[in-house]
Amino acid sequence: MTINSTTRKTNVLVGNGNTATYPFAFKVFKDEDVVVKKLEAATSAETTLTLGVSNDYIVTLSADQNSNPGGSITLKSGGNNQNLASGFSIVITSAVEPLQGTDLTNQGGFFPEVINDALDKAVVLHQQQQEKLDRSISFSLTNTIGSLEITENAAARKNRVLGFDNTGEFEVLKELGTYRGNWAASTAYAVRDLVKDTSTNNIFFCNTAHTSSGAQPLTTNTHSANWDLIVDAATATTSATNAASSATAAASSATAAATSATAAATSATSAASSATTATTKATAADTAKTAAETAQAAAETAKTAAETALDSFDDRYLGTKSSNPTLDNDGNALLDGALYFNTTSNIMRVYDLGNTTWLEVTIVGSDLTNTNTVAGAISNVNAVGGSIANVNTVATNINNVNTVAADIAKVVKVADDLNETVSEIEVAAADLQETTSEIDTVANSIANVDLVGQNIGNINALGQVLAGQTTFTITVQNVGGSNYFFVDGVQAPALNLIRGYTYIFDQSNNTNSGHPLAFKDGSGNSYTSGVTVNGTAGQANANVTFVIPSNAPASLRYYCTVHGNGMGNTITVGDDNIGVVASSISNVNTVGGAIANVNNVGSNIANVNTVATGLAGVNAFAERYRVGSTNPTSNNDNGDLFYNTNLGKLLVYNATTSAWEETQTIGNFFINTISQFSGTGGNSATFNGAAYKFTLSNAGQFAQQMLVSINGVVQKPNAGTGQPSEGFALDGSEIVFSSAPPTGADYFIVTIGATVSIGTPSNGTVTPASFANGTSNNNGKFLRANNGAAPSFETVNTDLVSDSSPQLGGDLQSNGNDIDFADNDKAVFGSGSDLQIYHDSNNSLINASGTGNLIIQGANDIILRPADGEVGIDINANGAVDLYYDNSKKFETSSTGNQGTGVLKLISGNGSTSSDDNILHIVSGGTATRGIKLGTGRATGSAQNDGMGYIDAIDSESSGYGAQIQLRVNASRIINVGYQANKYVGINEDDPGYELVVAAQDANESTLQIKAGGNGKESNILFGAPDDADVGKISYDHNGDHMKFITGTTERFRVNSNGICLGGTGSANGLDDYEEGTWTPSFSGDINFSTKYNFTYTKIGRIVHITGYLHQRSGSFSATWQITNLPFAGSGNYNMAPLWSHGVDLAFMAYIADSSTNLNIRDRDGATAQPNELSIQMTYITST
Repeated sequence: MTINSTTRKTNVLVGNGNTATYPFAFKVFKDEDVVVKKLEAATSAETTLTLGVSNDYIVTLSADQNSNPGGSITLKSGGNNQNLASGFSIVITSAVEPLQGTDLTNQGGFFPEVINDALDKAVVLHQQQQEKLDRSISFSLTNTIGSLEITENAAARKNRVLGFDNTGEFEVLKELGTYRGNWAASTAYAVRDLVKDTSTNNIFFCNTAHTSSGAQPLTTNTHSANWDLIVDAATATTSATNAASSATAAASSATAAATSATAAATSATSAASSATTATTKATAADTAKTAAETAQAAAETAKTAAETALDSFDDRYLGTKSSNPTLDNDGNALLDGALYFNTTSNIMRVYDLGNTTWLEVTIVGSDLTNTNTVAGAISNVNAVGGSIANVNTVATNINNVNTVAADIAKVVKVADDLNETVSEIEVAAADLQETTSEIDTVANSIANVDLVGQNIGNINALGQVLAGQTTFTITVQNVGGSNYFFVDGVQAPALNLIRGYTYIFDQSNNTNSGHPLAFKDGSGNSYTSGVTVNGTAGQANANVTFVIPSNAPASLRYYCTVHGNGMGNTITVGDDNIGVVASSISNVNTVGGAIANVNNVGSNIANVNTVATGLAGVNAFAERYRVGSTNPTSNNDNGDLFYNTNLGKLLVYNATTSAWEETQTIGNFFINTISQFSGTGGNSATFNGAAYKFTLSNAGQFAQQMLVSINGVVQKPNAGTGQPSEGFALDGSEIVFSSAPPTGADYFIVTIGATVSIGTPSNGTVTPASFANGTSNNNGKFLRANNGAAPSFETVNTDLVSDSSPQLGGDLQSNGNDIDFADNDKAVFGSGSDLQIYHDSNNSLINASGTGNLIIQGANDIILRPADGEVGIDINANGAVDLYYDNSKKFETSSTGNQGTGVLKLISGNGSTSSDDNILHIVSGGTATRGIKLGTGRATGSAQNDGMGYIDAIDSESSGYGAQIQLRVNASRIINVGYQANKYVGINEDDPGYELVVAAQDANESTLQIKAGGNGKESNILFGAPDDADVGKISYDHNGDHMKFITGTTERFRVNSNGICLGGTGSANGLDDYEEGTWTPSFSGDINFSTKYNFTYTKIGRIVHITGYLHQRSGSFSATWQITNLPFAGSGNYNMAPLWSHGVDLAFMAYIADSSTNLNIRDRDGATAQPNELSIQMTYITST
């Protein structure tokens, strides 16, 4: 097949609690090629689901993946279908394995389907890689970049950041910077230094090393190009103030909108009268009366609604307060998300009901622009606020009142009344005869009635809406690479629909093919109530009919079920206000009785119109700010605000990342000092390597408000009050580090706190940009101070600039100013350009390329310093030359030689063994020298102990000992190396006779200890030959507490807690006892042998072998007799063995009873044995 689509994933599919099966339309080869990712909106947690009916989802593939690629997935839980809940979404993508399974052989079948599948798989694999690349950071084609490989390990990368060096190349493990405190003039600053501009409280980052001059603010300083702004405190403060003003003004606008409703009610009253006036005065009066009664009822309804809405808004926005309120304006409990403006600190605050605390609100990011726009039009908002009394008179339900004004059908009904038998109009005429006529009262307001008559066109237009059915023609067009629904030729407009009315969305145009239109509610859930889909989008007679239910939500959205929200827009759903007013006619009549109030509103129509003009701003605020427990998933615009009652936080919507992000408070920056915290982890006012908890002078409310650096490394903030595993946390006014900072560590701790107050600029901080511009005649001139008088613009002598070879005629005086040379512009000295001083784009150079030497000579010392001002090299006049590291002297010359402090590390030129590459060569004038002398500065008795140890080279060729190296402590030799010609090594041995001799100190024992590198490691002794690998090994395992004996690579035996183990390591294989000795036999009764010799025993484990020879018996035998006093008791019944009488053919049987040390003797017939001599060779088992 051909693959014409590059898409390898679906759009984000949003859960509504009703759907478990979702389609996809890209080719795959098997179920395992389909991957489903699930996203939880509340936590932004993404998980990969597991394939399988007993797991998370199954796949149903189309039978023909060429003509109908793709299929669907069905979510599962416990083997059952599982609808995707609201608040969750999924994306279906592919993960085809990068394997080539097609094998084409010579003379085999070349089937097109097989070849197509192989080619398709190659394209699919490429598309998968491209989809990942599209989500990766990349550089444009014209950019060049070096290696992006990270070679540092995790320990070296810890608490570091990535960045780019001064050539634009990728650089790893750069700290954020070193905080240098407040900016100061005449100070050397290095790259990555951080300073605070005290005139604006802004934080700047040094991008070029330089010595500062001039004055603040740094944005207009002489070296402004050397600084990058990283924290704009001034703008944040202005934005916070503007935001607070905007919120207050918006609240005023919302209230002021009520005036518009009152004016519209007046217009409605006038409309009814004006239509009737065309006939007779009686008819006009009766019509006016009816209209007045209608208007009165509408006004009463509007008034009630306005009071309700105003009270609701009054509970949400509490106005201005000097301190945090504990109750709302009605004395009721505070609502979660309530707002008020604190006049003491000039900040907006929001109430967090979960934590019962007021939080500071600051609008940040892209909303700063919108907020500042509102603030810039604050005069218009204040104008509305000036008429707040009129606005409060009428409710905010402007749509209901306007509908009454446009209800022409009821006006016509009045005319028809004249033809009835009993005419209400005639009744009204009778009213004119009364002393106090209601009709006359209305007639006195005929000007208002005429005003409605002048707007009769609008009233007639409403009649078209009352028909109750509207048809929209839907087409699809591509704009800027994206498809959109066009409604009656307008690109994705927002729609206003009325409950109870019927709307037909005609999708018969062929551009709708593949773009079915549907609806969803404000939470992103599919909305199908009253919706009927007819036909297939893009085909004849296809439409979606929507009868708006009476309980339809106020906010809906139309969208494409295939391509998502982007093709459609929002729908605002309202009521059939004419029917609502008609059902409340008694209230309208009540308004007629209060016509004086209606007229009062009419007399203030200008204020109402002013509010109407700003109504868009009021509505914009309502769309911008919402309160709820779950983050909205629809109708989200960049910069929208949402107070999440579950989290107790104010969030702002970032359209770039399609995510709700927590707003950040930006305000004053406090540089903290630390003091002692008395308690666990504290008890120190300074870093001492042990304390990890300290009291701060200006602690923030959250750890995320703190910028903390230890030894130049910015620390990670953590939630909670306990000791974190890394970085730091806040516990009230205490800072808690993950571990104790090193003794004397450099640090800075900055708190970003409350709103900044910007006062009058300090002396000397006003820049030239603050002065008024001169006239055109002053172009190219400089502003000159006039000794206290007003400054004037003056022409500057430009001779040095215009003249290509200016003649000074004397010394060049800079008058305290710099002489600037651009990169590669050189100061040249000598007739042949012998000496050049300049800076190229990377380095500063002094180039002596001409005749003679480069001599740097001073009247006193010559000192070389780096940019931070510390001493590097100090050449003293007629004295030492000193080398420094980090301002600490490490090496110096003197009249007697050289000496240094710290470690001396010497590296040869190329690491070879030739004599030219010796790293350190010490030669003495005689045959023996103490080449290296080791000591300390500590005093021993009255003398300094500077000769504690020596490493000596001894040449004793004349005495026959050869050359040797000796390591001595005080006067005693500890180690001799290379003694005589055999190069033996002796430890505590002056004359070793073997390759290694370890002798005891004094009369003590000698010990050679081999230690492993750590617990669980082995200590080994290896045996080998010069021409062979290690062929023998003795190894002690510290973890298993055993020793192994190995030849080649085979373990021959092991010694552990079971003894010597052969053929295994268990207790059954252990030989834990071996013993040899002699034993003396005894005899029972009066038996004895005068000769007894060679009575020995050998015990191996539990096996005992005994020997002996008896001769020259005396005494008589009893029925049983025994040889007693065996070396070990027998075990088991019985240990038996034959015994032989020497010289005669007599055999006896010997046995040992269980736990007995007696040897029982019997002849072979079971009778009592009576030998004169006896040879004993017997093996038996003992119990231990």
